[in-house]
Parts: sequence; C-alpha cells; structure tokens
Amino acid sequence: MEPSLTVSLEEFGLSKYEAQAYVTLISKGTISASELAYYSELPRTKVYPTLLKLEKKRLVIISKSKPIMCTA
Repeated sequence: MEPSLTVSLEEFGLSKYEAQAYVTLISKGTISASELAYYSELPRTKVYPTLLKLEKKRLVIISKSKPIMCTA
C-alpha cells in the first residue's frame, strides 16, 4: 500500500481505515470484502462499516450479490 497516498487521503477527511480501503480498491479493482480485509490489512470487523462509509461518500460501489463485491 502507498503510505503517502493514504496520508493525503486522510488530510482530505477520510479516516485511516477508509483511506487504506480506498487505496486498495483503486489498485486491485473489483474485489470481495474478505479480499479487501486481506489486501488492505483492515481488521475484518471494520471492513463492512468502512465500506458503507465510503459508499455514503460515493467513493465506492458495493454490489448486492453474495459475496459482496466492491469497486472504487
């Protein structure tokens, strides 16, 4: 993960977890929530709340399928 990019995103108002998730989604494309947890090193319990916050900010799209897929 690109540390300087996550710091910049935090300066724009994203939380640490939101910035980590967003950078991961940009670099990996469409991935499942479990893959997001793995690649971004987010705690599994924080993945869904973080995705919902990013969706509310219109930064990600979350599919309604199972498993949930997300893309930036």
